[in-house]
Formats: sequence, structure tokens, C-alpha cells
Amino acid sequence: ADGAPVKATLRVAAFEDVRFEGIVDLITSKLSTETRTVQMRLQVANADRMLKPGMFADVSIPTGKAVSALVVPRTAIMTDEGRTFLFRHLKEDFWVRRDVLTGKEADGYVQILSGLTENARVVTKGAFMFKSDVLREKMGAGCAH
Repeated sequence: ADGAPVKATLRVAAFEDVRFEGIVDLITSKLSTETRTVQMRLQVANADRMLKPGMFADVSIPTGKAVSALVVPRTAIMTDEGRTFLFRHLKEDFWVRRDVLTGKEADGYVQILSGLTENARVVTKGAFMFKSDVLREKMGAGCAH
């Protein structure tokens, strides 16, 4: 509306960790009824010629509305019997299971709506090993080791 260029961030599977910055220079006005999409064109610097014709890309365009959210890496989230949880640091070498309510998921992160406080330390790698220990305890003393 104000004539300012609309910035976009582009990612391609061939270069997962590289983010290309671009400017939206065309958005068509025709909506496809089959795919519910519109065509768009971006101007993206490609001096290193990393981007090739035919590559599929994920494009993020900021909406202009910043939202603050509590997020954790997707690898921290576990499920058991329909409950979603993670392991939070309690003290020293003690970690506790905490049920959480999750929200949106994007870029390998999951929004936490409730069950965790800001700046809490959580298990992000090896959480499955913690979960295995919990499941073993649920089976009782008669389980095989």
C-alpha cells in the first residue's frame, strides 16, 4: 500500500541451510481454483549461480505483523498415549517430563502454548532415550532388560 518493496526469503532443498533474500516484483491477480494459488515472481540475487531453472522453493513473505511465541526445536517434542510432552531440566542431572500444548510448527520449531516457561532448558537431542526410560518404568519391574 505504501509502495515499499515486499521482501521475501527463499529456500531450496539443494541448499537447506542457505537463505536467499529477494523482492516480490509481481503477483498475478488470477487465483487458480484447482490449486488455490496465485503466481508470483521474485527478484533474487544469484551471483554464485546456485539457483537453477526448475528448482522448487519455499518462500516466506513477512506479513508485517510480528508475533512473539515460545518455541522449541521439533526434536524436543515426544508423544505417548495421545499426550504431547518434552523433558525439562529440573536441577543438576534431573530432567522431568512436562506435558505441553503445542501450536504452529515451522522451520523445525514447534510453538508451545502451555506447559513450559520461557528460558527453560529442554532436551533437544536424545529425547527418545529419555522416553524409552519412561516407557520401561511404565511396564513395571517384570520387564526384560
